[in-house]
Amino acid sequence: MRMAATLSYCELMLFLVAMTCSRLPTSSLGQETNSTGNGKDISRCKSVTCCGIPGTPGRNGIPGHPGPQGLNGPPGRNGLNGIPGSKGEKGESGLMGRRGRKGAPGEPGINGTDGIPGWRGKEGPRGMRGPMGPQGPTGEKGDSGSPGEPGPPGSERILKVCTCERNVPTQVFYVNSGHWISEKAMTGFQDVSSAYGEFQVKVVVPVTYVLHIGGDWVNDDSVTLFYRLRCAHRRRMAYLPNETGHKIYKFKEENRLESETFTHVTTALSHHGKWRCLLQISKGMDRAFYRWDSQYGEISLTMW
Repeated sequence: MRMAATLSYCELMLFLVAMTCSRLPTSSLGQETNSTGNGKDISRCKSVTCCGIPGTPGRNGIPGHPGPQGLNGPPGRNGLNGIPGSKGEKGESGLMGRRGRKGAPGEPGINGTDGIPGWRGKEGPRGMRGPMGPQGPTGEKGDSGSPGEPGPPGSERILKVCTCERNVPTQVFYVNSGHWISEKAMTGFQDVSSAYGEFQVKVVVPVTYVLHIGGDWVNDDSVTLFYRLRCAHRRRMAYLPNETGHKIYKFKEENRLESETFTHVTTALSHHGKWRCLLQISKGMDRAFYRWDSQYGEISLTMW
């Protein structure tokens, strides 16, 4: 290896000398020829033997930076489908599994419709009459019955059959003395303490009543008055005809000669027993003066 490096170095030196000799200027070569002659010229261009010290190999240079990444190549084509494999053979059947649980019972079926009745067959021929049997023994004579009792007369029979009950017509209250005055502001209904009474309900049916009021007056024109009955039976309460009451208008002049009669049918008395009924009055105007006086009329209530 060292010998090869020395030889290459010598050849390089010879190449450099040759290039130097060929590049010398012409004028200097001519003068040199004239003075020395051809011998000197030949001796000057002789080959030179290289006997220098063998050189050492140079070091590797610093590697350069990597260049930028090139563009992506075109996408490759999809590969071809492979050859389908051969179909495998059918495997052996597995062992039989356990029997499943018994299912829930099904819904009951619907009854079928009745079929059409068949035709009645023809009557067969009447058979022959059989022989007459022997006569049975004569029965014993029965005892004669006793005569019945005579019934009641027709009128009494009708009264016993008709046992319907009804409410008895009753004069619940009748007021023909005293007076009742309302001078202060009246809010709602006020009781007329002297007009009260009781009514016995025997049959729960619609009850009819007649309420009569005469001998009352007001001191203003066109005053609205309301009359109602408050009936109580134990813890039950009923207002006749309703909570609003019967409504009328009273006028200032000559109203003492007027009277009011209200007739109504109600089903509010819905339980048997004694009902205690009381008259109540209300004025449409708080400041209106109202007075009832027995010298001009009376108050009465009849129910049935």
